[in-house]
Amino acid sequence: MLGKEELKHFGQDKIIGLFGDKRFPFKTGPKCATARREGLSHVKSLLSQMNPKKVYLIPHRGFDELAIPLLSFLEIPYVIVNPYKGYFDKIESSSKVRLLVALENSKAVITIGERPKSALEHEKSYEEAIDFIYNMSDVIVCVTAGNVSKPLKHIQENYQKEDKLIILNFIDENSD
Repeated sequence: MLGKEELKHFGQDKIIGLFGDKRFPFKTGPKCATARREGLSHVKSLLSQMNPKKVYLIPHRGFDELAIPLLSFLEIPYVIVNPYKGYFDKIESSSKVRLLVALENSKAVITIGERPKSALEHEKSYEEAIDFIYNMSDVIVCVTAGNVSKPLKHIQENYQKEDKLIILNFIDENSD
């Protein structure tokens, strides 16, 4: 976890782009709930210290699905970025209620593109949504399980200004 001195570089009251790993809480088995609680605790601490004025995110299964209630709890306004029309059509039924609540409680919902006609167009629309969030944000926070997620890979490949990037890795190399 970044210390207070390291976070001073990023400042407070910034607009944050938040990306997370779809495999959050990064562990399976009996330690899953503990790992999830510890991971969210670190994110909560970071967000509390940074005190963002707004957060942009693309909600999908995994970390982002858990981050939205955390943002609501911390009373941090958030904007949902929808990569394209129909992006949320194929979500699992267990996630639909959470998504509807998230949409209703968001400050805004921004749809970037039209429904893609191919997998390549899907990927391009998703990358355009990442670019949109990157360009709208002062700071980018990527919560990862040690792997390079699509958003993190896209940001690292396309932007030289990585001084606005915070990577939170919650994998303990010595565990299980």
